[in-house]
Amino acid sequence: MLESDETIKVCATLQAFRWRLTKSRRKRTQKQVIYTYMHFDLLDCSERAQQQERKIIDKLLLQGDRRVLEYTMTFINALGNEC
Repeated sequence: MLESDETIKVCATLQAFRWRLTKSRRKRTQKQVIYTYMHFDLLDCSERAQQQERKIIDKLLLQGDRRVLEYTMTFINALGNEC
């Protein structure tokens, strides 16, 4: 389980990622943001990541507290809406 300071940092980071995606008004910028997230494998979805013991998204969803879960799902929802 994350400690309080870590929870705040994780939530702030997820919110910043989401805002970077949703606050840009130009579709081209939104696509560039999505491609950047994909290129750097922000959610550890690549095959390399699947071979690791635990992925980032698993930690956020399974071990995070309620706030982390909410921010994670909001970020994933924003990604889905833009795609």
